[in-house]
Amino acid sequence: MNPLSPSPGKSGPAFPVNCLLFASGVAMGLLVLRILCTDRFQHLNLAWNLFLAWIPLLLALKLDFLFQCGRTRHWKFYAAAFGWLVFFPNAPYIVTDLVHLKRGPAGLFWADLVLIFLFALIGLGVGFLSLHLVHGMAARVWNRTVGWVFVFAATCLSGLGMYIGRFRRWNTWDIFLNPFDLLRDLARWLSHPASLIYSALFAGFLFLAYLMFHAFTHLNPIQPHNNAKK
Repeated sequence: MNPLSPSPGKSGPAFPVNCLLFASGVAMGLLVLRILCTDRFQHLNLAWNLFLAWIPLLLALKLDFLFQCGRTRHWKFYAAAFGWLVFFPNAPYIVTDLVHLKRGPAGLFWADLVLIFLFALIGLGVGFLSLHLVHGMAARVWNRTVGWVFVFAATCLSGLGMYIGRFRRWNTWDIFLNPFDLLRDLARWLSHPASLIYSALFAGFLFLAYLMFHAFTHLNPIQPHNNAKK
């Protein structure tokens, strides 16, 4: 059995998706509470970035559904796969929002640290769950090695996407609205060592973080005491 295939008795992605939905709701509640307590709309961008982070997971779930139905040659599968690849960097991008953390009153500083880090953690969870689903499809279609090559390529492209979004201030939809300007800007800035270094740092971080996430999927589920073998 392929190690990425669900084991007998294990559920699909419904439980982790529900957990991420719950965490997202808590994070949004904390953001609203901060706005009410400070009368300032600072960090409101986190809500928009979290919305964008969920798009690749929704597309991955669509891909998984089409894959299970054997519709991998349908145009919807190709469209969802392209959309997933384009939007995937939005999920880990929230990590870079830590740059907005500013020194201030001690209590507010630590509250903002927890708030931003929570959003970033959810973004990573949403992104890695989507990558896990697509990783599993690639491994089942080809083999385990190709699956990990795909993960490496996806995290490298995502690292570049994080650099483009944070430092060059391009958005995902610019791929469709301003493709030539985007390519010209990339051709000019990718010749600078700093752009390659930052992209590689982001990519290395994502690959190692996903590797740890993937290792957790191999843990045995926690069994209640009354179900334990005597």
